Amino acid sequence: MLNISDMDQNIAYWQSVLENDPLTKRSIRSQEELENRREEKRKEEKRKKEKNKDSNQKKDKFKKEREKTIEILKRDGVLKKGIDILDVGAGPATYAFPFSNIASKIYAIESSTEMSKTLEDTIKQKGCQNIDVYHNSWESIDLEKNGWKNRFDLSFASMCQGVGKPEQFLKLINSSKQWCFYSALARTAFPEAIQDLWKIFFSEELSYNTFDIYLPFSLLYSMGYHPKLWFYNFELEKSFSIEDAVNSFTGFMWQYIECTPEVTQVIRDYINKKSSGDTYLLKRTLSQGMMYWEV
Repeated sequence: MLNISDMDQNIAYWQSVLENDPLTKRSIRSQEELENRREEKRKEEKRKKEKNKDSNQKKDKFKKEREKTIEILKRDGVLKKGIDILDVGAGPATYAFPFSNIASKIYAIESSTEMSKTLEDTIKQKGCQNIDVYHNSWESIDLEKNGWKNRFDLSFASMCQGVGKPEQFLKLINSSKQWCFYSALARTAFPEAIQDLWKIFFSEELSYNTFDIYLPFSLLYSMGYHPKLWFYNFELEKSFSIEDAVNSFTGFMWQYIECTPEVTQVIRDYINKKSSGDTYLLKRTLSQGMMYWEV
């Protein structure tokens, strides 16, 4: 039985975690500025199209995780022939393309202009007829207006921060008539360099990312759902030149501090100290939580 008090408490707790997140409290950029910066980064990455050992390792690991997830959803009767799927934060159709071989129709929501264009171009190249792309943020979607309330057999959101707030997560549930899937990080710490630089500039700790699976899981449990939950763990390494590392970490800190020449020099000194020769090696442990439930 749904306990409204427990549900409200979990929503309030989730909102409190987000509001008290140092990243939220320290942010000095508008949403428009952040999105413009992300679009510039996506365009730059698209131009480079670097295919080195590090990126291939990441792709191989993600492919295994994706295939395992699809296998679980098929096995448990969540993913089956002829269903309609809502894919929120579809990205480059990481899941939408393999889903297209099974589903009747896929509604792919993607807020990024650059990513939406890439997705549409790839759909044309592949001749895929059952994926419709909607260039919108999830927050801007009106379920009632679109006729999407309790509309989809599977409402799916994988690593989509646009669903990482209580009201947007509840909207995902309300869009489904049978199944929901959601994934986020799980007790994942920021890279050591980010933690160190944050402490240098702000004299405070920055430990775990608040885009975490335990928050929506706790809310679901308080609502009477019993989601199936599992985890994937990754050990990732990426090599940077000194200049690329400085640009990368300066780009991160730009969201929270004016990157004056003095600030950039502090970051450069840190990178030089942590580098071996002309190379900075970023090591990171990632854990990802995956869950599905019946609505």
